[in-house]
Amino acid sequence: MGNKKESIGEYVDIDTLKEWEHNPRNNELAIAKVARSIERFGFASPVIAREEDNMVIAGHTRIAAARSLGLKTIPVRFMRLNKTEAELLALADNKLGEIAEWDEDMLKSLLEALPEHDLSDIGWNNEELDEIINGANFDIPPEEDNTVNDSDYEDADNLDLERVKIAKDKGVYKVGDQFVICGDCVEIMKTFPENFLSAIVTDPPYGIDFMSSAWDSSVPGSDWAKECFRVLKPGGHLVAFGATRAIHRMVVALEDEGFEIRDQINWLYFSGFPKSMDISKQIDKMKGVEREVVGEKITGSDNKPQNGTMRLTKKVHKNAEGKTVFNITKPATEEAQYWEGWGTALKPAQEPAILCRKPIEKGLNVSENVLKWGTGAINIDACRFGIGDPCWVGPTEITSGGPSIDDIFFPNQKGKKTNYVSRKAGHDLGRWPANIYQCAKPSRSERETGLEDLPQKVSDGYMGAGETRLDGNPNPKRANFHPTVKPTKLMAWLCRLLTPKGGIVLDTFLGSGTTGVSASMEGFKFIGTEMNPEYCDIALQRIKHATGHDIMEVDAITFEVIDD
Repeated sequence: MGNKKESIGEYVDIDTLKEWEHNPRNNELAIAKVARSIERFGFASPVIAREEDNMVIAGHTRIAAARSLGLKTIPVRFMRLNKTEAELLALADNKLGEIAEWDEDMLKSLLEALPEHDLSDIGWNNEELDEIINGANFDIPPEEDNTVNDSDYEDADNLDLERVKIAKDKGVYKVGDQFVICGDCVEIMKTFPENFLSAIVTDPPYGIDFMSSAWDSSVPGSDWAKECFRVLKPGGHLVAFGATRAIHRMVVALEDEGFEIRDQINWLYFSGFPKSMDISKQIDKMKGVEREVVGEKITGSDNKPQNGTMRLTKKVHKNAEGKTVFNITKPATEEAQYWEGWGTALKPAQEPAILCRKPIEKGLNVSENVLKWGTGAINIDACRFGIGDPCWVGPTEITSGGPSIDDIFFPNQKGKKTNYVSRKAGHDLGRWPANIYQCAKPSRSERETGLEDLPQKVSDGYMGAGETRLDGNPNPKRANFHPTVKPTKLMAWLCRLLTPKGGIVLDTFLGSGTTGVSASMEGFKFIGTEMNPEYCDIALQRIKHATGHDIMEVDAITFEVIDD
């Protein structure tokens, strides 16, 4: 084998290559990501093919990505191997990448030093970058809640879980007054009576191909909105989260089916990782000019660049203390200097949720509708922001000598609101609730506490669900492996805002069960639907301990009992 000489690579017609028909790796989830990487960086390595018959040994995903981009040629390295050797090499190429591991500290240091770069095509997703750099908010202390003590929620989530069963498709499970149904939410809602539910609080797919997951390929559409409208009582509210750039599609579907758009609530978390390209550095790279190194940055130190024209670049070495040292560079070309400081994206710090309402019954006003159906209004006092509660990020000082936000105005003789009587700012129960709510993303400890008895697995969607990432490194494993878990405190506030005492809350996209836990702790009856049986299982265990009731498999929901 040592005497063989093969070409480093050459561009060939993509249609002349024969893909290995026995390839055991499923690359569908990786194609879009690899295509974006090729568009941005080009081909980092050639496809490997057998010289005798052009059979592809390694690079099937690159070929599929190239086809999706409409490329006609692709770089290929041909090797002289018999068929058996070629197949063995193909297996080895896929498997050997699983062995390597990351130096987590060095990786964190490197990523911390590249905040201005677009990291969207290097393999890690937003959640992974947040976790690597910010430690998944491990150090964020628990926050006070104006109405319910956080310890109540911790008690629900921290209890040891007993693995009772694995939920199955189309299974219906009862936990006290709460129900979890495994299946398609639209088909399940069709079995519900109309004018039945008090509120819908849900976190649907965002339609942004989150972590290349098929389930996030589109937002819920008209079929979903139609059934939500039908099962809600007149005046019943629906709140649903969405992505900043895609929520409008869901809003249109809801409005088209008859919902009144009432407001948009924004969950503020501030800890998102910016995915922005440094335009200045990209210009220098395009021109093939190396930037001058003008200083160093030691990770974790305070010697930050003082000159705004300087930017961090690639790692240099580790110092005696084991900290990574990075170069500080400045623009090399006149164009790069002009565009210094420009990027392509803002830091993600909030997620919107649409708040809408089924119209009140024809012929009734809101108060009459409330008396008849128990729906139509929102619970202001139960959801006020306590003074000092970090869910409110606005001003907290009580003004003096002039009108404040809580002053009462009276019209003067000309009808203008210029006279006012000042009173103590605020309310005994807290500030009037706003259409923003600030709380941290759930930390890893919040997601994992209490799930010690559940088997761990890779979070779905992590760069191609499986034991290894697309880059060949091991995927992290968790007991609560749902990739988009919302904070319990946030979902509890929304349930409390929209649901009357004894009311029924529906979550059409239950996930790992946060809304079910929240509704249970607030004393509401709850129905959750979720297509993934494994997510249902996690949700059932969490709701079991939130309610103190055992899980029972039943034939169907007893609507007469739940609506008692």
